[in-house]
Amino acid sequence: MVRYLCVYVCVKQKQVAVNVPPLPMKVGDTVSGQWREDDGNMGEWYPGRIESINTVNQTIHIVFDDGDQDTALPWGNVILIT
Repeated sequence: MVRYLCVYVCVKQKQVAVNVPPLPMKVGDTVSGQWREDDGNMGEWYPGRIESINTVNQTIHIVFDDGDQDTALPWGNVILIT
């Protein structure tokens, strides 16, 4: 039974890794993120820095330059500033 569980976990982790598209950003990068309004609608774009990346949920924690932050901004709402 332990062997079966190990195989299941290993296969499951591999599937997650395969399904996650490559992200051209890393922690510490300067980015522009689209602010989420209180009503859930997407607002203006603001500069900030990546604090952490959640590859499972495909979200990014951004600390904006003005001190506000979004802890779960979808990848599609973040642009790398070069």
